[in-house]
Amino acid sequence: MSDLWLHALEYWMEITNMLFQLEVYMVIFSYEDEHIVVGDLINQTASCSCGMFNRTGILCAHGLKVLDLMNIKILPTHYVLKKWTRDACCGSILDRQGRNVVENPKLETQLRYRILSHKFLN
Repeated sequence: MSDLWLHALEYWMEITNMLFQLEVYMVIFSYEDEHIVVGDLINQTASCSCGMFNRTGILCAHGLKVLDLMNIKILPTHYVLKKWTRDACCGSILDRQGRNVVENPKLETQLRYRILSHKFLN
């Protein structure tokens, strides 16, 4: 994350518009790399046109720079997804319908058989 933060410091920012509580920024690194970032100070969010957070779950340098300009120096918790924490391996994984996803269905059957056979024998 520190590499992205250092990369974000090199960007040139221009505030282009203010809509209600939202600030719209044009973030320019080079002539080919221009992105529009909408910053919301109340909700502490930065939504970038590059869509990196939606694709990878990592906030882009453009968004980091806008958060920095809004004087948000600590990354808000809604940008730290569970898959990037130590607790990622704990708990269950849900599909789009909200059902538990089993990595190996045969393994679950074997574990159930082992538990039931142990209870039956004792």
